[in-house]
Amino acid sequence: MTNNSHPIEPAKSAREPVEEGEMSNKEEPSGMEAPDHSPAEKPSYDSWPWYRRKQYLIDRKGQLLATAKIAGVVFALLVLVNLLFFFWNDIETQAIVASSPQLSEEMAAIDLQTTLVFATVSFVVFIFVVMRAIMLTHRTAGAAFNLERCLGRVASGEYGAELRVRKKDNLQQLQEPFNQMMESLRRRAAEDHAALSSLAAQLEELGQIELAEEVRDLAKAKSHLANPTS
Repeated sequence: MTNNSHPIEPAKSAREPVEEGEMSNKEEPSGMEAPDHSPAEKPSYDSWPWYRRKQYLIDRKGQLLATAKIAGVVFALLVLVNLLFFFWNDIETQAIVASSPQLSEEMAAIDLQTTLVFATVSFVVFIFVVMRAIMLTHRTAGAAFNLERCLGRVASGEYGAELRVRKKDNLQQLQEPFNQMMESLRRRAAEDHAALSSLAAQLEELGQIELAEEVRDLAKAKSHLANPTS
């Protein structure tokens, strides 16, 4: 009995290189997390999902400058408070030692312990303020970068750009006007597409075939702008 079945081709190994065009358009790289960028380098437009930002220093220079200003003010206030506390505590200690000289060593130990505790608390507060300042500047820098990314897409002719600002980010007041502007641009492109298509049909009726083709090409470009997802 003759076996007419075709030989089964071996499955491609997972390590074999994928031919160009074999990957489906729906398959995207699984790296949803923000890419690893050097601190001085801004992340690229295409590799920074708006919803998964994990790099706090997006605008390194601007964020650090704002943080340094805030930290400088807080540091000066903490130093002033520590000095006032030290002098006030020293005055009280001298008054106690003057009335009870035998307590001088005990009061000196208490003063040292109190000063160290107060200085430690001040240091913790300073570190907390610095970290909080970086987080707050991140909410502005991240939103500004997202806006810059959308404007870059519009400049390159992508009318499908949509600005989405995270709930805790600043510049939320720009989201609705920007998206309304993009909707207006898409609507105008659709109107231009309809007008150009009508003009191309009229030119064909008049026998202007070459000119009609050129106008139709312009209409196709407008159609792409009006329906960027199609």
